[in-house]
Amino acid sequence: MTWIRQTIDNPSTLKAASDTLHQAAQYIPMVARYFIKEEADDSHTNAEWIRENNWLVGNLIETSYGNVHVGLDYPLLVLLICNENLEPIAEFELTGKTRSEGFEWLKGQLSKLGLVTDQFESQLHYDLPDHPLLHGSIFEMVTPRHFLELANYRSNGHFLLQNSTEKFEDKSPLKIWPHHFDEGIIVNLKKEGDKVVSLLSMGMAIADKYYDQPYFYVNTWQEGGIEYKELPDIKGNGHWHQHEWTGQVLTADKFASIIDHNEQEDLCKAFMKSAIENAIALME
Repeated sequence: MTWIRQTIDNPSTLKAASDTLHQAAQYIPMVARYFIKEEADDSHTNAEWIRENNWLVGNLIETSYGNVHVGLDYPLLVLLICNENLEPIAEFELTGKTRSEGFEWLKGQLSKLGLVTDQFESQLHYDLPDHPLLHGSIFEMVTPRHFLELANYRSNGHFLLQNSTEKFEDKSPLKIWPHHFDEGIIVNLKKEGDKVVSLLSMGMAIADKYYDQPYFYVNTWQEGGIEYKELPDIKGNGHWHQHEWTGQVLTADKFASIIDHNEQEDLCKAFMKSAIENAIALME
């Protein structure tokens, strides 16, 4: 697995495409709510990035014709159903279609697979940022190149997070959570018995109310709280975020304009290494 060079110098221009993909990805939790056993932490609704395909796929669903995933082809904006071997069974191009049309197609395909869909609805158990697609607009790929660029952010984020957490044994799976659409992982640092008393939370977030572009983050938590009196320096062009939450952040504009892909990778690795070291030191 290697780094893929990010080629768009101004990553804030990706927000429209990112918002569209966020909306398109909601078919995954829609299905999970009805056809996968509920987990207390909502993990039945999360998804995994498949780098080889540039796909986002949900957890396995049992059907009369074998287990399947519901997924999204990122660069092509195609809703899909695939088998356990990630072989497509059915595909639906979302461009030019409404959210409702995508849902009706999905409902029909699941019915063909033997699932009872009478009670299946397109409702979610959380609120999403307002978007024209929620009011009947169609899916659009105004700038197709942006969708591929965002797929590369997913692949690079997955790679960086895996690389940065290799040395830790007690950690969660690396997953994408459809509500906020970040890919995240939790590293448990200290336990008292079965109780976690300190941890690291890190991931790659999409453009949101805090930043208008993708960004990496490293946050800390420990029982009793953390005093952020003296904030250590962060290598790799990172900075401390202190509005509504405190954490270490690297925004995409700090590396996307670098021409050499090795230098992009090195800067991001330097940030993650420094941020993790800082986080652990703050809890000692």
